[in-house]
Amino acid sequence: MIFFEGVTMLLAILSGQRLQPLKAFSVKSMTLTDTKCVFQINTPLKTTRPGRHTSALEFCEYTPSYDLCIFFLNLTSTLKSDCDQLLITYSKPHRATSSVIIGCWLKTVMTKSGIDKNLVLVVPEQLLLL
Repeated sequence: MIFFEGVTMLLAILSGQRLQPLKAFSVKSMTLTDTKCVFQINTPLKTTRPGRHTSALEFCEYTPSYDLCIFFLNLTSTLKSDCDQLLITYSKPHRATSSVIIGCWLKTVMTKSGIDKNLVLVVPEQLLLL
């Protein structure tokens, strides 16, 4: 279902995070207000140093997409049973997604958008020195 994949791609682009933080987004650790949506990641990630916590990820309101956010939350809340993870599988039984599934969704959206997922991004050495 392209809707789940599209929302996942939006979260990935807007957050600039890798797959593991996207997987860690939880409805229980989410704060939704009229102007923003804040996710506090409570689980340790691969990149989390001991004694440090991951900072909260904040998505500010973009008026046309705020209704999309509410629609997505309502849709997934009807599909979930005991899962509090934000991203769930769209095939039955609806359960928490893994990082592999999230990666497949992102690759699918890129392929459907005409982006060659096999291209390697080469960063000029001058940018690495900044």
